[in-house]
Amino acid sequence: MANTPAEVSLHSLPDSLLASTLSNLSLTERHRSPVLVCRRWHQLLHTTPQLLSSIDVAFGEGQRGADRLQAFSAWLLQHALPHIRRLNLEVGDMPDAQASRQVVARIVAALVGCGLAGKLEGLRLEGPPCQPALWTGTQPSLRRLIVEANEDVWEEEGDLDWRMSPKGLPLLEELVLTGLVSAPAGLALPTGLTKLHLSSFKAQPFLPQQLAPLTRLHSLSLAELTCPSAGYAGLAQLPGLRRLGLRSCQFWPACLSALTGLEALALVDDADSSNRVQSGADESGTDILAAACPRLQRLTLLALDSVQGTPVIPSAVTSLHGLHSFYWFEYSGGTLPAGEWLRSLRRLTAFAESLAASLPALERHATSLEVAGAYFYDTKQADATHLAAALGSAPRLPALRRLLLRADEELFAQQLRGLLAAQRARPDMLVDCVHWTGYERFAAECGYCFFPEAHKTFRDEFLEAE
Repeated sequence: MANTPAEVSLHSLPDSLLASTLSNLSLTERHRSPVLVCRRWHQLLHTTPQLLSSIDVAFGEGQRGADRLQAFSAWLLQHALPHIRRLNLEVGDMPDAQASRQVVARIVAALVGCGLAGKLEGLRLEGPPCQPALWTGTQPSLRRLIVEANEDVWEEEGDLDWRMSPKGLPLLEELVLTGLVSAPAGLALPTGLTKLHLSSFKAQPFLPQQLAPLTRLHSLSLAELTCPSAGYAGLAQLPGLRRLGLRSCQFWPACLSALTGLEALALVDDADSSNRVQSGADESGTDILAAACPRLQRLTLLALDSVQGTPVIPSAVTSLHGLHSFYWFEYSGGTLPAGEWLRSLRRLTAFAESLAASLPALERHATSLEVAGAYFYDTKQADATHLAAALGSAPRLPALRRLLLRADEELFAQQLRGLLAAQRARPDMLVDCVHWTGYERFAAECGYCFFPEAHKTFRDEFLEAE
């Protein structure tokens, strides 16, 4: 009689393959049923580094969320500390101040434990007020840190007071602070920072003086600041600054023309902002940009996104002959100025109407264009098929390999047949449709990821990084 093959099941898999299979489940899913299957699975789930090195967990609002957090904190301290390298922790609002304080105490205990274990490299923390001074003093291995404030909660509990000793974060390179943040006089930032984002940073008529020692700072993004233009003078004292992003800041830096080392610049203003972007009484934001462009010859990326007060591109932008990426969103439409500055462009993103109107200039000069991104603001009158066909058939755009269209599903459904025809007519050019809610993907594909909200992948990046 022929030998019959042994029965194959999950239980017959070696530990490495079984752990790999279980890693496809979320932490909550792993500990809901699999942990109860048998002693072997229970042991794997509590001791395997592959399953404990990256933890992504969220807790809802109210007492139930608080109870779950309490159980998680105890589990983490007992089982995960020797292995955890990346932690993403989200906690919902608590029912009252007492519950909030209890939650903070549990979070602090967990973070202190992770720090003492000495392996935590990436942390994203979103939830009730958890003063960094309570836990940043013992994070010797942390390299990437995001603290996101729930503004409603912060207003009730008080601003995030970022008092800490740089000695507690000796390896920190990337820091993101969003929400209502105050900068005490005794604040000292780790001097090894290379990337920094501050949002809603309050109080001063100038940037925090604590930025001055950050000689290694490469990328800086600021959002929702009320600092006047003269208050940005400290930027000129950052020798390593190469990327600067300003979003919804009431004023632009008067020192912009002095930042000759910049390689990437983003000036963004929310469409619903009530504050007109300006530098002061005598000089507009447009004037600042126009004066700076001839001196910013190292720029390879420039983004002007819904900038109020900039209805047309300043003519000085045409002096930037080294631009590889240009991201221009202006609701009033407009046409790209023709000229030699277009020859160096590899990526171009704009409203569909602006791209269509600029096609003659692009055909004449943008011969190196590889990626075009089109955003359809008024989808009822949009003609994505015509734009795709026009760009695809443009004989003087031979390098164009990708067209990204951002709109809603209704437009794509109505014009799917035409888009497919445009794709068949130019098989070497990929026509890619991105839903209007997919800002993170659209921004990443277009090479425009200055601000944390464009980095929805941040969690995935550092949770999956080796």
